[in-house]
Amino acid sequence: MIQTYTTISKELLIHSRNIYSDAIKYLASNKKNIYGFNGRVNNALSAYILSVASFEAFFNELFFTKLSRHKYQKSAIWDLGIEWLSKLPLEKKVVLMSQSLFGDSFKTDSQPYQDFHMLVRVRNSLVHYKHLSTPNFIKPLIDRNIALPEPVFDNLPEDANVAPQPWTWKISSTEGIRWSINTVCYMVKELGELISSSKSDEPILWSNSKHFSLIEENLVKNLVNGN
Repeated sequence: MIQTYTTISKELLIHSRNIYSDAIKYLASNKKNIYGFNGRVNNALSAYILSVASFEAFFNELFFTKLSRHKYQKSAIWDLGIEWLSKLPLEKKVVLMSQSLFGDSFKTDSQPYQDFHMLVRVRNSLVHYKHLSTPNFIKPLIDRNIALPEPVFDNLPEDANVAPQPWTWKISSTEGIRWSINTVCYMVKELGELISSSKSDEPILWSNSKHFSLIEENLVKNLVNGN
């Protein structure tokens, strides 16, 4: 029986990029709520989910097909069982499998893994949303101008009681969308370097990695400024 393989990582990433494109167009035409070249938009939250999904789909497309397992059949990783591996949390799966297949792995104490770990936490907090206190990833994202700070209101009395904004509003930002896309692109780039350093042949379907291209800051500034 001939087996065919359908890939969805490209489609998921395109959806995330389309969300970003629409957000930037909105920001360029509506100058309210802009912080530098970052701004508040209403379509950002699904981009975090889609960006993580695109990377997970890409990773699974590379290593969980029968052809891929045959290509790396000498690895002891398969002794753990496909079902067990597939149920691992994504962050652990990419580290464990990269180490076994290529003799090296993502450095969990440095980039891009640190941002990826945070992005997965953002995704999980949205997918399993609860009305709880603000997650602790919000402050570092604000400090890096990825999430948005509390707005400053003019002409308010000093004793005015202004409710803090929900954390989901703070990550509803154009730079948040771009960060989610670029983070998974950096992960794909790092994965490619691990494969290259190991002198292994590229996995089947590695050609799909070309879709994981960065959105550069200068491009964003030009778009927002209408250049």
